[in-house]
Amino acid sequence: MMSVNGARGPGRIEFRADDRSLTPYAGLAISGELARRLRLVELVDAELAAVTRVAAVKQRRRGRSPGELAVSIAECQLAGAECFDDIEVVRADEAGAALRAVPRIPSAPTARQLAGRFKATHIHAIERAAARCGNELDRQLGRDPGEAVTFDLDATETVVYGRRKQGTGRTRQGHLAYNSYVVTWAQRGRALTSELRAATRPGSRPRSRSRCLAAASGCCPAGTVRSPFAATQGSTRSN
Repeated sequence: MMSVNGARGPGRIEFRADDRSLTPYAGLAISGELARRLRLVELVDAELAAVTRVAAVKQRRRGRSPGELAVSIAECQLAGAECFDDIEVVRADEAGAALRAVPRIPSAPTARQLAGRFKATHIHAIERAAARCGNELDRQLGRDPGEAVTFDLDATETVVYGRRKQGTGRTRQGHLAYNSYVVTWAQRGRALTSELRAATRPGSRPRSRSRCLAAASGCCPAGTVRSPFAATQGSTRSN
């Protein structure tokens, strides 16, 4: 909008994006369509329903399902959310609701409460669902299902702040941190599994590597992983 005063010449130019039909998160249309076509939410719910060793994330069926919760949080992170309060920013985007895989995003307090109920077993179930989606995408793209797998295991320190951060430890440099382990399928560029451990937990690194590689091998098509345990310190490539 430009205001013009004939006596004084051009006024200030003001740019606004207050049209309710505009969305700042149009890029979620790509990930949303991909998730819908691969039925990511349905597969996550199915994997979580099969978990019997721990209590279910939700007992009642009303509201968003656990799969919708997990996928909506992931979509918010793709849009730049860094904490639960940022969910409200994406949630207020009514114009972009139809583009997302989960149009109705839960409120920040609800997401925070339910997210605390996810245990490691639930996270592994979500990883299995994501792997099923990835394998289906490879099938539709005509990729060789028998191609050998190379794992990339990256172990990095994630520095955090606040003395009450659960499960953290002090590094040799004195930082409060976690050890972040992420395993990706090198040939496909696909993250398979991850784990967060205290930075100073005695002996946690070797066990975490073996655990991560074992979990990653379970997310790959049968017969493609030859030796998932050849792990060394730092970034690891295991054929």
